[in-house]
Order: sequence, then structure tokens, then C-alpha cells
Amino acid sequence: MEDKKRKTNWSKEEIEVLSEEASSRINVIQGKFSNFLTHSDKKLCWQEITSKVNSVSVAPRTQKEVYKKWADLKNRVKRKAVEEGREAKKTGGGPAHIATFEAHEQQVLGTIAKSSIHGIEGGFDTADEGPKSMKRSSEDFNRELLDIEREKGEYRVKKLRLLQDLVCETKKTREVMETIVSVLKLSKEPEDNLLLSVSPIIKIPEF
Repeated sequence: MEDKKRKTNWSKEEIEVLSEEASSRINVIQGKFSNFLTHSDKKLCWQEITSKVNSVSVAPRTQKEVYKKWADLKNRVKRKAVEEGREAKKTGGGPAHIATFEAHEQQVLGTIAKSSIHGIEGGFDTADEGPKSMKRSSEDFNRELLDIEREKGEYRVKKLRLLQDLVCETKKTREVMETIVSVLKLSKEPEDNLLLSVSPIIKIPEF
């Protein structure tokens, strides 16, 4: 079997659009779920970002690919910022090498908490995990999709129950009306028999 064709490498324009669109929606992307921010909101957010990227892309990108690319961008920029910090603290042995950030990298850097960058210096650098980090970002994305589907399922169940309740109420109303009509047609004293027939179904006030 022939190997699957590799996807076209990301162009600079695609990366710039992704950085701009994701950075402008960072409150939705990184926001905690609440009554005001649902799984559906996050899914719609990534759909919009993917659409923007594909508007300048030669090869169509999937929502999952865009999500993974954003995670990779953040890891790369974070690692670059950490290295810059380490170089800046060096004393002696020649001048420190200060990294320069391109415009789109500065946008990405603006979405990363400073505590996240400084915290890495003395401990474990998650940006150096490579494939593990990408695997985790893919798992996070899949988990979000599962949560969205679960949310949709719960909504469908609630909607079905409401419809069932409505059908039951409609059926009760129809039964009452049929009883009233049958009594009016067959009874010689419709008013009295009507009250006797309907009283087990609806409460008739006593006079």
C-alpha cells in the first residue's frame, strides 16, 4: 500500500491568521466552563478559527489540525521565551543571546501567563515534551468534543421529556372533551350528567 500523502506544510500566512484569530478569542479558548461559556461556544469558536485559516490555506485544514497547530505554536513560543529568560540571566562568558519574536509570536506570547513561563525555569519544561505534549493536546480536543456530544445528548433527552409531557396533557384534554361531547349527545339531563362525568377528571367546585 502506498503511504498516505503528507499534509502541506503550514504557510506563514496560515500561521499568522491562526495566531491572530486564536489570540483574539483567547477568553473563550482558555475560559472555564460556566453558564455563560459552554462546550458549544468553544466548538463554535474553533469552527470560526478553522474557517479563517482555510480562507488563506491551499490545503484545507480540519478543526483538529488547527487545534493541534495552536497547541504547538504555544509550546514553541513558551520554550523560546524560557530560553530568552535563561540567556538574559547569564553573567560572564560573552553577551547573552536575546531571542527576537516575530509579530505572530508576540500575539501568541500575549496569551501565555508570565507565571507559566517563569515557573518552567526551575522545574520541568512541558514545552520540551514534544510528541507527548501534542498527544495531550489531541486528547484534550477529543475530550472537549465528547463533552459537547454529551451535552447535546442531555439536551435531546430533556426535549423529548417535554414533548412526552405535552402529549400526555394533550391526551388528557382530548379525553375530557370527548367525555363532554358524549354526555351532551346521550344524556337527557346534560348539565347534571356532565358534572357527574367530568368530576372524576377535573375538580368541580361545590355550590
